[in-house]
Amino acid sequence: MKTSKIILVSFLSAVSLFLLSFMITVDKKKYNKEFEKAEETFSKISVIKASKGVNATFTTGDQNLISISFYKDSTYKMPYKIIGDTLVLKSHLLNGNNFHFKVSVNTPVKEFINDGGSITSKVKQDSININNSNEGYFHIHKDSPVIYTRLYSQEQSRTIIESNAIKELNMQVSNAHVSINKPIPNVILKAENNANITMKQAFTLSANCDETSQYNIY
Repeated sequence: MKTSKIILVSFLSAVSLFLLSFMITVDKKKYNKEFEKAEETFSKISVIKASKGVNATFTTGDQNLISISFYKDSTYKMPYKIIGDTLVLKSHLLNGNNFHFKVSVNTPVKEFINDGGSITSKVKQDSININNSNEGYFHIHKDSPVIYTRLYSQEQSRTIIESNAIKELNMQVSNAHVSINKPIPNVILKAENNANITMKQAFTLSANCDETSQYNIY
C-alpha cells in the first residue's frame, strides 16, 4: 500500500513538473515575440485623426514619414489612410496586430482629433488645436515648443500638458481630466459635467466652472 502511494505521488509530481515547464515555455514565447518595422512616406496633411486603440508618437522632421512596429509573424498591413488633408490612423488591433506608430511631419498640424487613442505630441510649431474624446489620452511632451494651445477635452478623456513653452492655453473640458505640470502665463478655462483640472500655476486665469466640476492650482 505504501509502495503504491509512493509511486502515485512520484507520478503526480512528474506530471506537475511537466505542466509547469510547458506553461513557462509558452509564457516565454508569448512575451518574447520579435518585432519588425515598416516605413512609408505620405502626402502633405494638416489634420491628424486617431481612432480607438491607436498608440502613436508625433514629431517634426524633414519629411512626412510614418513607421510602425509589429509582431514578426503577424499579417502586415500599414493601417492608415489619407482623406483630403487628414491622416487617419486605424486601430493597432487591426488584423490581430499590435502596432505602435511613429509619425514625422514636415508641415504644421492644424488639429489633432483623438477619438480614443493614446497620443504623444512632440511637434515643433507655434500653435496647436486638440480635440480629445472617447476616453482618449493626449500628452503634450515637455520638449514640444508649442506656444498657443486650444484644447477641447470630453468623454472621460485625459490630457497631460508638460511643455515648457506654452504661453497661452484655451481649454473647454467636459467630463474629462486635464493635468498641467508646468506654469502657464495665460489660461482660459470652461469646465462642466464633472470636469477635473489640475494646474501648477497660472499668472492670469479666466475660469467658468459649473457646480459639478473643479479646478485646483498647486
